[in-house]
Amino acid sequence: MDDHHFLAEVLASRLDGMNHDTTVIDVEQDILAQIQAHGSEGLVVLDLQLGENNPAGEEFIEPLLELGFHVLVLSGVTDNHAFARCLELGAVGVLEKTADFQSLISLIDGCLKGESVPPGGSERARMARELDEYRRLLAQSRRPFEALSPKEQLVLERIMTGNSAAEISAEMFVSLATVRTQIKSVTRKLNVTSQLQAVALAHHVGWQPDASAHGSKPEPESPPRLRQSNANNRSPRVRR
Repeated sequence: MDDHHFLAEVLASRLDGMNHDTTVIDVEQDILAQIQAHGSEGLVVLDLQLGENNPAGEEFIEPLLELGFHVLVLSGVTDNHAFARCLELGAVGVLEKTADFQSLISLIDGCLKGESVPPGGSERARMARELDEYRRLLAQSRRPFEALSPKEQLVLERIMTGNSAAEISAEMFVSLATVRTQIKSVTRKLNVTSQLQAVALAHHVGWQPDASAHGSKPEPESPPRLRQSNANNRSPRVRR
């Protein structure tokens, strides 16, 4: 299945001519339902990008395996970390669309016949090691965000969506001074010098607020109490 319908049709046509029974999946419809309607076994040639209305292709790998299908990834985007995740999830192999078209057909044909497909064993091991190292570095870069309180996480999330301090103040029912204090605390804990740098860092490491942050509703600040002019709260006398 591929969001580029023409390519999917061409691949299917060539494979049909090699005595394979193929079906092109419409990615604008329920993908898993269409595949399941054609049985419970076979090979799914899966693109990693299935259009803006669908999740990433790799999210379909485990459901497809549970349905009894094998999955071969075919992608036009070179992303070794994504490829390694696909192999880790159980894909039988990964092919790039930039390869020679006839080579792609031959490799898919071989896969349907039970032959191994790229990457090879040593390449798979290297990709797995690189993915482990990437995850280690990512976890390390996300560690400072663990110091943010739930309210600070909410403030950072609002900043990431483009809200100003004044807008955050109005939305969270707290004073502008409180929001500015929280922003300063966020930048200090993340070891950056501005809220723009905090936002850039959050995007870079793929940070998202914890579920606990959304579970904590900020309480509105109480208005200042008015001083009583008379300790006994008596009404002032009117002179005649």
